[in-house]
Amino acid sequence: MEYQVKTITIQLKAYGLINTKTTKGGMALFWTLTPKGEQLMIESRVIKSSA
Repeated sequence: MEYQVKTITIQLKAYGLINTKTTKGGMALFWTLTPKGEQLMIESRVIKSSA
């Protein structure tokens, strides 16, 4: 499982969608969206009107 999470993390970073940060000692990994990632999320989740 850990291997898959690392692979996903690397892919999202390569696409410029996330930044990562670890705590001291590397016990926790935090993901934050980049502006590009936030824009993609909004575009993919918004419900477009049919008007």
